[in-house]
Amino acid sequence: LWAAAFAENLYGYDFRDSSVFLINTENSNIRDRRFIRAPIVDHDGNVWLPGDGFYIYDYPRGFRHYRHPYDFRQFNTGMGKVNDELWLGYRERGIVKLDPLTNRTEHISTTTKGSGHLSSDLIPSIVQLSNGKVALSGFDSLMIHNPESGATKSIYISGTNRYVFEDSRQNLWMGGYRGLYQFTLDGEQVAQFKLPPFYGDTSNLIQTIAEDSQGRIWFSSMVKGIGMLDPVANKVTQYLPDESNTNAIPTAVTTDIACHNEHIWIGTDVGLVRFDMATEEFTTYNGEHGLANNFIASVVATDHEIWMATYSGISSFDPKNETFANYDFSDGLINRSYYGRAKFLAEDGTLYFG
Repeated sequence: LWAAAFAENLYGYDFRDSSVFLINTENSNIRDRRFIRAPIVDHDGNVWLPGDGFYIYDYPRGFRHYRHPYDFRQFNTGMGKVNDELWLGYRERGIVKLDPLTNRTEHISTTTKGSGHLSSDLIPSIVQLSNGKVALSGFDSLMIHNPESGATKSIYISGTNRYVFEDSRQNLWMGGYRGLYQFTLDGEQVAQFKLPPFYGDTSNLIQTIAEDSQGRIWFSSMVKGIGMLDPVANKVTQYLPDESNTNAIPTAVTTDIACHNEHIWIGTDVGLVRFDMATEEFTTYNGEHGLANNFIASVVATDHEIWMATYSGISSFDPKNETFANYDFSDGLINRSYYGRAKFLAEDGTLYFG
C-alpha cells in the first residue's frame, strides 16, 4: 500500500510483514520533498509519483509540456499572460516568466535583488490589469507589480490569498482564507465580504472569482459552496447543499467557477456542476456521464465547450449533447494530476493548465 504525504514524500506498507517504511530525499534519489500527488503503480509494479509540471493543450495540435531550467521542482499554482510573456506562479518559488516564442525564461522571487523583488514566494494567481500593472495574490499579501519598472507594491492581507480578478467596472477582487476583498486597481482596499459560518466553520477559503453578464461577482469556496455578490445591493447570497431540495448544489466543496452566458459552471469534488441563473437549479455531470474523474481542479468555459483539469488528466464537456471527452497519457499528457485553479485561456484560444 502506497501513500503520498505532505512534506514527507512516500510511505509504503508491506502486507507480508506488516512493516511501514518511508522513501524520501534522504534515503533515495527523489529530488522533491513536497507536493507529491497520488502514487500510481504500473503493470510491472513500478511506483510512479506525479510531481511538478506545467502543461499546455494547444488545440488541435495536441498537448505540449514545458519545464523551466531552474533548480527547483514545484507545482505551478497559477498563471497569467503579461504583455507577450506567460507568467507562471509557484507555491514557494515566486514567478517564472516564459516567452512562448523563444522559450526564454526569467525567475523573480523574494530573493531577487532590485527590480522584480516580490514580497511573497507563494503566488496562486496572476492577472494583468487594464492599467498595465500586474496583480498577484500571495501569502499575507496582495502585490501590485509594475512590469516596466519592476517595482512591487505590497498590501498586507492576512492568510493565504488564492485568486485575483478584475471586473468590467475596473474593480480588483481578491479571495482567500478570510473572505472576498474589493480594491481599486492601485491596491486601495474598498470593502471585505465574508460568508457566514457553516457547521461552525468560520473560514472562507475562497478559491476563484468570476463575473456574470449582469455584473454580479461569483466565487467558489473550498468549504462553503458558492457565493454571489450583488455590487448594487451590496449583498452576498450563498448556495449550500440542502438534503430537502433535489435542485440544490450537491456539495459544499467547490474548487473553481466559470461564468458563460446564463450558466455558472462549477468544479467540485463530485463532478462538474451547472447552475442555471434563471431557474436557480443545479445539475451535476460526473462519472455516470463519462467524466474520467469527479474531482475537478479547474474549469474554463469557452463558446462551445467546458474544459476542466482533474486528477485523471484533462476533460472537455459538450453542453449541447451533454457528453465528455477525456484526455490522458495516450494523448500526450505526462501527468494525470493538476493543481487547483491553475488555468488560463489566452486570447488566441489556447488553454493552459498547471
